[in-house]
Amino acid sequence: MKSVFLTLVACVSVSVSAQAQTQAQTQAPAQAPASIAQPPANRGTDLVICSADSTKLNVYSEDLENVEFVANPFEAVLPVQITDGDQVKTKIVDGQAVSFTQIQSLTQDDDENNRGWVEESLVVPASSCEQMQFFDVDAQGFMAPARIGKLPTETSRINGEACCTFPIKSQPQASFVDGMRMFGFPRAHGNRVHAACDLYRNLGDPVIAIDDGEVVLPPTPFYGIPMTCELEIRHTGGEIARYGEILCRRAPGIALHARVKKGQVVGYVGFTGAVQPMLHFELYSGTQTGPLTVRATGGFERRGDLLNPTEYLLGWEKRSLGGDNN
Repeated sequence: MKSVFLTLVACVSVSVSAQAQTQAQTQAPAQAPASIAQPPANRGTDLVICSADSTKLNVYSEDLENVEFVANPFEAVLPVQITDGDQVKTKIVDGQAVSFTQIQSLTQDDDENNRGWVEESLVVPASSCEQMQFFDVDAQGFMAPARIGKLPTETSRINGEACCTFPIKSQPQASFVDGMRMFGFPRAHGNRVHAACDLYRNLGDPVIAIDDGEVVLPPTPFYGIPMTCELEIRHTGGEIARYGEILCRRAPGIALHARVKKGQVVGYVGFTGAVQPMLHFELYSGTQTGPLTVRATGGFERRGDLLNPTEYLLGWEKRSLGGDNN
């Protein structure tokens, strides 16, 4: 009788244990978090918010109405796997249905507020984000125009102390190394990239030649605007400077094939009717031929020997005006 009782107790214990294990397995999913950030498998598939357009960087709350935080351009993110809700939400924006997905930021300081919803189409692997090629990321994660197309010091006059002077006679009225004035800043909602540094000045202020050279394109309407022109000069080292958004009124001595001297007035600051008067300054190595503007779908839409003029301008500004535009 005692043996039967012990056997019965053992059976009941096993049954209760099995039942408890089954209940634990059944209940486990309900105890899991509602959403889990999924790390990418490797660095090649790291996800970013592929936009430098400030209007695209809002990260929204669950209801897609309130802004949780504003992301940085090309911010690294993790996808969030939703276990008890919609993986994708839809909102009508400007009459169009836009899909949103939830992400977790990897760079936001506030750990309690680093998740939210962004446009699904903007979350892509970094290797697929074409806009990122125009920027460098420093150790703190800040974006700066990529240092593309720098000329070899030993073969180019433009790197030497003899060249060059700043192309305007006074300090720019706003920094040309950040914001919409800088080289590489996205335009047209990220579909095009700014190919120049914009130097804000007063309408009619003199524009001067950065170095000796020859006029290869006299003042010609720029952007198809009759009152705003560009001037192209091939300078001593072979580089070509495009002095854009200047008045179409010619400075003395400026004509096709005319020779100019460093510091000579070659034009006057113009105005397209947008933002404010400026000199739109582009720089090319001169190693290619053909029109400087090349219409394309995206990117700089310029000839392949386009240079980033930022560092050159900073050096010339410091030598000529004692300025510091950083």
